[in-house]
This record gives sequence, C-alpha cells and structure tokens, in this order.
Amino acid sequence: MTRQEFLAKLRQALESELDHRTVQENVDYYNSYIIEETAKGRPESDVIAELGDPWVIARSVIGMSGDGLGAQTAYETASGRGQENKSREKSGGYQGRGEGGGFSAFGTWWKRLLLVLGIIGVFLLVIAVIIKCTSKGPVIFRQERVGLHNKPFQMYKFRSMYQQKPDEELTKWTTKGDPRITPIGHFIRRTNLDETPQLWNVLKGDMSMVGPRPERPQFVEKFKEEIPRYMIKHQVRPGMTGWAQVNGYRGDTSIQKRIEYDLYYIENWTLGLDIKILFMTLFKGFKNAY
Repeated sequence: MTRQEFLAKLRQALESELDHRTVQENVDYYNSYIIEETAKGRPESDVIAELGDPWVIARSVIGMSGDGLGAQTAYETASGRGQENKSREKSGGYQGRGEGGGFSAFGTWWKRLLLVLGIIGVFLLVIAVIIKCTSKGPVIFRQERVGLHNKPFQMYKFRSMYQQKPDEELTKWTTKGDPRITPIGHFIRRTNLDETPQLWNVLKGDMSMVGPRPERPQFVEKFKEEIPRYMIKHQVRPGMTGWAQVNGYRGDTSIQKRIEYDLYYIENWTLGLDIKILFMTLFKGFKNAY
C-alpha cells in the first residue's frame, strides 16, 4: 500500500464520523509521520506496515474523540454493515422513558450525585491542606508531558514530593522507598489520589479518563529511538489510567512491556475495555504504586 492509498483509506474512514477539520488534522499528522520516517531512510512500505490498517486507526481515533459510538460506526462502514444497522434503528425507533416518576427518579439520582461529589471535594480539600501544611511548595504540581499527535501539555498532580531542583526532576524516576516522597505523598500515591487533578486535563481535552499514560519529553526522545513502535501511543489521547498501569506496568518497571500493553489497548479498543480498566483502577488500584 502506498502513502497516498493509506491516507485515502484513512480519510474515508474518518469522514464517516468526524468533522472536516479533525479529519484533515489526522490525515496531515500521519502524512507528516510517514514523510519524516522515510526521510530517515526507512522504506515507505515498512512505515505503513508499522502503522497498521487505516480502518483500525480510524476506529481508535473516532472512539476516543467522542463517546465510543463513533468507533463502532467506523467499523460498520468498513465491513459494510453500517446501512443495515441504520435501517434497524429506523424501524425500531427510540424507546423513550414512560410517563410518571421519571423526572422524580432523575432528580433523586442527581441529588445523590451532587452529594457524592461534595464529599469527594471536601476530602480532596483536606488532602490539599495537609500537603500545604507538611512541606514547602505548591499544592498542585505541574509537569510537561507529551500528548496526542506529539503535542506537549501541562499535566497536573497533587504534589507528593519535596521540592526538587529542575535538573533532579528531569533525570530521576520515582523508585520504591524514594526519600523525596513526603509522608502524605506515600498515601496519595498508593491510593492514586495524586492523579485526581488530572480531571482538569480531561475537561481541557489534553487527556482522557483511559489511555496510555503520557511521558515527559526527554524520555519520549529516548524511548522512540530504543523501542519499536513507541510513537504509536501518541495516536490517541493519553489517559489518567491505562491498561498497562492496572496490569502493574508503571513507574520503575519495564518500559518495553508497558508499550506492549499500550499497543494492545490501542489496537483492541472497545468501550467495554475502557469500563473494565476504570473498574480495575477503582477496585484494585495500580500495582507498583509508590
């Protein structure tokens, strides 16, 4: 498959669900990537083979750009089943909520949700106060990470370490028993509460709830030269939690295995897999969280 054929198929798959601007951004990104790699002396066919099926790429891009329904539509378009499903939807119609009690039930659940959010907010405020009172430095820690299409962004976390010099922060991994971690830092890292400010990154569109974890720019530059297919993880938005993390690959663990799990997630994405990862994060937490 040539570059032109690859891009044409990708455009066709994306146009079924995304607006023209988003489609063009994705096509331009992959076009630039192929050109850059071939300029390094790699055969064009090898670069395209590494990227994989454009329909699979489109499925991931569409699914992670919206609520997951777009991925199914792209797949149906590729397999010729889209029109059949649309006909079924038309014949079945929309089954609305029945009369009586619907809005009352909705109001009850809405109040419960607000109560839960209020309790969580108070708990996070207590954590912020403890961080501020037990060590010098800001409550929220910001760090540059690499996100979708290799674009850098500022990722937020509750500060769990004593303040460091910039050169120390840039070169060191966090390890078990790391003396840089504050007393409250040990607790919020083990329980993953240090990650909760990244909800703001999700609202801004920098991140998703689920996806490959974003890495610092200097490590991206290092790993892309050492690990095959490493840069494919930047085809999707990074996540607060991911398939690699719930399986124990985070922090000072094998980056090779982490990428294997990230690529599995990208190539086999479903809404069900996202839900599974969220439940595993909630009830099992992260292994190797220190």
